[in-house]
Amino acid sequence: MIILNFIIFFVFDLLCFVLLKEWLISSLLVYFFSVIFFKKKVNISIKILAICLFFIQDYIIYGTVGVSLFYILPILFFNQKLIKMLNFSSFFVFIPFIGIVFLAKIIFLDILFFNKYMGFHSTFLNIFNSMLIGCLILLGSRDNHS
Repeated sequence: MIILNFIIFFVFDLLCFVLLKEWLISSLLVYFFSVIFFKKKVNISIKILAICLFFIQDYIIYGTVGVSLFYILPILFFNQKLIKMLNFSSFFVFIPFIGIVFLAKIIFLDILFFNKYMGFHSTFLNIFNSMLIGCLILLGSRDNHS
């Protein structure tokens, strides 16, 4: 079921990109956060599938493959440290975690690395969209124990 959800969120992001002509919605990334944050054991094949889908997204957005590793690998590292430190996974920790990750992604990757100008309103609209998608994903999966 998780694999199907990854593919659905990838197709949703791709359709939004085709319609809006800009990659404004990152529901695949937010769903990846929710899976690694709230599932105790995640199969390695699921992580590999997600990273392959991120590589396809990187090629569509930036024209190169592997850019997402700049923020996926630190997320995996800090996620394990954060869960061990807090000893629980909570909605109140997950949503600010999404905001911090997307702010770092926009500042370090989009602005500094690719010199892509993003206005103040566009930056915080992107972060707000990601946090809203995270809330919706958590609301949709609150009784799903798979």
